[in-house]
Amino acid sequence: MQEILTAALAIALLKFSGPLARRLTADIDDSGATPPEISLEAIAFGCLALYLIVEGLGSCGGLAFQLATKPAYEQERFAYLWRDSPRELVAAIVQTIAGILLFIGRHKLATIWRALRPYQTRS
Repeated sequence: MQEILTAALAIALLKFSGPLARRLTADIDDSGATPPEISLEAIAFGCLALYLIVEGLGSCGGLAFQLATKPAYEQERFAYLWRDSPRELVAAIVQTIAGILLFIGRHKLATIWRALRPYQTRS
């Protein structure tokens, strides 16, 4: 089931690739010139963030399906998921939150990354 949800999210990601690309490169002006503070690292961190979000939401979808098909005598939803699949529940939550935080802070993280790297020729 998770593979089907991952495929559906991948198709949605491809369908909305234009708006996502515009969001990832929002700081590039119309001439195509990249301001010095924008880097490929920020774009790479944004792509990694989108991957984590897609994986996390795919896991959440699998857990939602598991919750929807739980036995009728089970009353507690969270306790049911926690008892039957705690690893998947925690992984889904952590991946989704980490992806969102990484996407929001990708420019700052790229700045920190560039500051921590040894000096080298930059084009």
